[in-house]
Amino acid sequence: MKELADYTKAYTEIDDKMLIGEGTFGNVYLVRTLASDQQRALKVIDMQRAPERYKPSSYSDLENLTSMVHQNLVRYHDVFYSSQENKAYLVMDYHERCCLADIIVFYHSHKRYIPESVVWRVLAHMMAALCYYHTPFKSGASHMGRMVHRDIKPANIFLASDGYCKLVDSASFRLLDKTTINSTIFGTLGYCSPEVLKMEQYSDKSDIWALGATIYAMCMQRPLCRETDPEKQREAISSIESIDITSAGYSTQLNTILNFMLASNPAKRFSASDLYSFPALRDYYAPAPEGWGLDFS
Repeated sequence: MKELADYTKAYTEIDDKMLIGEGTFGNVYLVRTLASDQQRALKVIDMQRAPERYKPSSYSDLENLTSMVHQNLVRYHDVFYSSQENKAYLVMDYHERCCLADIIVFYHSHKRYIPESVVWRVLAHMMAALCYYHTPFKSGASHMGRMVHRDIKPANIFLASDGYCKLVDSASFRLLDKTTINSTIFGTLGYCSPEVLKMEQYSDKSDIWALGATIYAMCMQRPLCRETDPEKQREAISSIESIDITSAGYSTQLNTILNFMLASNPAKRFSASDLYSFPALRDYYAPAPEGWGLDFS
């Protein structure tokens, strides 16, 4: 991994005035490349503050993020490490004012629902991203094999100006060993699947649940469950037999797909490849029109 001293040879200095995001385990800053003066987002992860379940299994895993190139993923360009501070510095593409979490908040505050066409396109683009994650055959990153993202939520999804919805990796991903891995409670509680909350084995189907919970929040402008305790969250989820977004004006077809994504039993839950081939999604893999069909007036 490159040392932090190498960072100053390629990017502008980190300035607290350029802070654009704050997290539990680190901050995000706006920086620029020295060679071409392009904007980049710099995520600084404090490894000492991060619980073990959020840490990458090795620092080489962080470096591997730079080899993952897909139109529906936020591109990582460089990874640096400070052994003195025990911090990782991740340089990625910067996407301005297009975070799905912020869009949900805006529409909720204006008492409007997000257009269904936008929901379908986000779902289609995220399915393409997860197909890339979950397949062992990654162009340019075949050495990484099958992966699970582990932290899909509105705050990690961006509706970019190039018309593609992009998923950012928060460095909490794990490589899948065969089909499942022993679970710890990871990710954001409101988007954890039942098997994760039970601390059972998880697989790529856990990502499908998290995306389903994200689409639900996008439609209903609230989390599927609001509990702050993992046990209470598990009980609340277990009590849900089915969800209904048609009350908000969304189609029965979208509602049906969402219920398959949120099936409590992973064996009955759709996989990314199942959903990717779903006929209703075919019209939404192309880039979105300018402005994404969203109204911010």
